[in-house]
Amino acid sequence: MEGTPGDSVEIIDSVVASMRLRPGMYLGRLGQKGIAEMMHGLLRCLVSPDATTPDNITVAMVAANTITVMVEAYEWPDLLMECVSDFDKVVKHPWSWLYFIAPFVYSTESQLSINSNGVTHQFEFRDGILDLTQQLPLTEGSATSLSMRFTLDSKILKGAPSFDYLEKEVSIFALLHRNCKLFVRDTMKEYLQQRFYHYPEGVMACFDSLVAERSIGHTYFSLFVDEPINGRVYQVCLTYANYWQYPQPDIYLFADGKPTEEGSALLNGIIKGLRKACKEYIVAKGDITAKIPHALLYRGLVLVANVAGGGDYNFEGASRGRLALPDVEKTIKKKIYDMAKNHIANCHEDATELVSRFSSEIWTKSILADLEEQTKSIKEREGREG
Repeated sequence: MEGTPGDSVEIIDSVVASMRLRPGMYLGRLGQKGIAEMMHGLLRCLVSPDATTPDNITVAMVAANTITVMVEAYEWPDLLMECVSDFDKVVKHPWSWLYFIAPFVYSTESQLSINSNGVTHQFEFRDGILDLTQQLPLTEGSATSLSMRFTLDSKILKGAPSFDYLEKEVSIFALLHRNCKLFVRDTMKEYLQQRFYHYPEGVMACFDSLVAERSIGHTYFSLFVDEPINGRVYQVCLTYANYWQYPQPDIYLFADGKPTEEGSALLNGIIKGLRKACKEYIVAKGDITAKIPHALLYRGLVLVANVAGGGDYNFEGASRGRLALPDVEKTIKKKIYDMAKNHIANCHEDATELVSRFSSEIWTKSILADLEEQTKSIKEREGREG
């Protein structure tokens, strides 16, 4: 039938053409924030998760719309060569290589240089199209240095790169990749701006900073996890502040190298593990009517948590930012429950302070028991002195 809507539909069979036509669909966000997040995605493709020595990466703004990235070592040169040789085959690779090719696709011109064993392999791109000037075989697993330069297309990306946004993404990336040393520079200003980020303790650095900056002072019921469990690596730093002084929680969650929203599988598992341990303790103490609403577990909570590795991740929600992995929720719930139960059994003071928000009966019994103990001690001392 002539004149139907289908007659005017343009079929795009190229990854590059589709990405340039619909940048928002591939990046999720445009403008300065979108550019910074795109560079974050590129860095994820350049870091070796199992590296025994830190990766050294420098990200610099060197001119208007121009960013350079230099990597001292890279462990997958053969995969990289295959990727840059044909962007349209990128979807076949095991990583999210769309993040790797995005800066090349959205640049008016860009260059990539790979130096391996003294041999330099150069690739040049114009408007996302590769002009291969040299390609020689590389040895798999050989130490390789990379140099990239992107002159980003501000019309497609709806903005120019911002050093402030770029620095923020680099700092988050370093926090979540403890085997990574990152320099970020802005050489466009009269005076060089440069920052260095390296967090060998991972998100523990963020947790320590939160506690120090808030001047919280006394904290209690602290739990720390930093270990691989069931194929994924979990890091959880949790404590409670006085919830009358600090009622609002401070919660920072990360999954698969990026922030994840509250309500995610990671946070749900942590809260459910805490709730189960508290409920058992309260019932064991005789208060079988106490209610434990989740809202009360958030009051005064200081939490930084990260989960990484272990295969695919699924995110839901309007912004695709809420982690939805039942295995993560189940695993971290059990881990936090076991740790909280052990902590409750070995630290009566912390246990009482935490569960008192749910059970006034236990709090009252605890106060009376403490008073009785103090009275007994005073009488014993008076008896010895008399």
